[in-house]
Amino acid sequence: MSLKNMGANRCVGIDISDVAITEANQRAEKCRIDCDFICSDVYDISEELNNSFDIVFISSGCIGWIPDLKKFFNIGFNLLRANGIILMHEIHPFSEMLPFDNSNIENRLQIVEPYFREEAIVENSSLDYVGGTEYIAKTQYWFVHIISSIIMALVKNGFKIDYFSEHTQDISAVHKKQEKLDAKIPLSYILVGRK
Repeated sequence: MSLKNMGANRCVGIDISDVAITEANQRAEKCRIDCDFICSDVYDISEELNNSFDIVFISSGCIGWIPDLKKFFNIGFNLLRANGIILMHEIHPFSEMLPFDNSNIENRLQIVEPYFREEAIVENSSLDYVGGTEYIAKTQYWFVHIISSIIMALVKNGFKIDYFSEHTQDISAVHKKQEKLDAKIPLSYILVGRK
């Protein structure tokens, strides 16, 4: 909806959660913003959307749910028109090594998880990062993809990296305590790839 407000033509949001899609449609209607929202597993996006977009935007926390980056970025590549860009504003994998804000660990810079992780993190609990309440969730699989894996999956799918920057701002809503320490550590990044 923000991209539409900035002057974009057709805007399509895709999410696997029917609840998220319902909420997005309600917000768009309330704000009178003409966007389409599709409930779909990213791996099942219709090929009818191929070569339809100038920008594919990947927002904070998206790729953590994606087990196969090569397949994911191939879908992104196919959605784009010639010379289109993929724009990522994502959680830095370095932050995944640190304790979450709701942790009892006092040293906020203590490494509690490895950077190089082959297996998914399997969890049954979660945190509502909007309301701050914890709840029991269905079994979830979270994949921590290191920077080199992300870049190489893009390159192997034909993307040229136009821009990459790392930032000290927490966009995950679970590492605000590290951000406040001003320890000059990467908590987020922006990457632009071009088809």
